[in-house]
Amino acid sequence: MYIFSASLQAKPGRGGELGARMIPLRDAITEATGNQAYAWAASSGPPIGAFGISTRATGHEHLIELQQKMGASESYHAEAAKLADVLAMPSTTSLSQIVAMAGEQGEPAPVVRLTQATVQIGHVGDAMNWGQEMLQHVHNTTGLSGLFTNLASGSPFDVMWIFSANTGAELDAANAALQADTGYIGLIDKAASFIVPGSAARATLVQMT
Repeated sequence: MYIFSASLQAKPGRGGELGARMIPLRDAITEATGNQAYAWAASSGPPIGAFGISTRATGHEHLIELQQKMGASESYHAEAAKLADVLAMPSTTSLSQIVAMAGEQGEPAPVVRLTQATVQIGHVGDAMNWGQEMLQHVHNTTGLSGLFTNLASGSPFDVMWIFSANTGAELDAANAALQADTGYIGLIDKAASFIVPGSAARATLVQMT
């Protein structure tokens, strides 16, 4: 399974306008493809005025099929055209392959925490094992369900952990549990052996409904 995502950044002062257009865009994608799309607003991490669209695909062939359906949809093109005057730049896209899962999986949660990093060449195998260990440890410690992915398209050798929460309070409790957990701190220290220094970035997204 794969997750396709597009990141959209509003021009300064135009975030409210872009945000208002995300739900119609999501719905146009879902209608055109028959595949559920999701709209996201960045709560913290990315620049102010950052939003996203995501959908799931079984592979590259499925993704291309979905994109061809979007290309043939007048309603999708109409909604996409409305973004032209509010976007700061063309949207960037990525395709993440799910490597491992922890906890119950279903529809995307209301709040998600993303952590992305670049693994060091020469340590890819060890890094992937460590990444899955980190996924399971965080799930066991916090109860949050999560995914560990690597990028099939986008930045080479990037990996991502995606953890899901129902509320901000649930995410706060998970953060507190991890900060008090020596096992988690020990796993973080191991990152020095596998992760390119300075490459890690974290974001919190809220699903738009």
